[in-house]
Amino acid sequence: MIFSDDAPALESILHKTFEENRVNKLNPRKEFYNIDLSKIKDIVKRNYNATVNFIDYPEAEKYRESIKMLNR
Repeated sequence: MIFSDDAPALESILHKTFEENRVNKLNPRKEFYNIDLSKIKDIVKRNYNATVNFIDYPEAEKYRESIKMLNR
């Protein structure tokens, strides 16, 4: 999860930078990419170092509780 003061501009840079890593080539509205998170962090830090906060392990309480239920 990434917090930025200018999320639309950051999103635009990420989309342009990683276009070749797009998974769904037929539908541009499906924004899924196959890219290592370290590469994303690198691009973000180079463009928005002062305004970005990375959360590597978000709380996601309901998601984690759901996973626990599935693994019982």
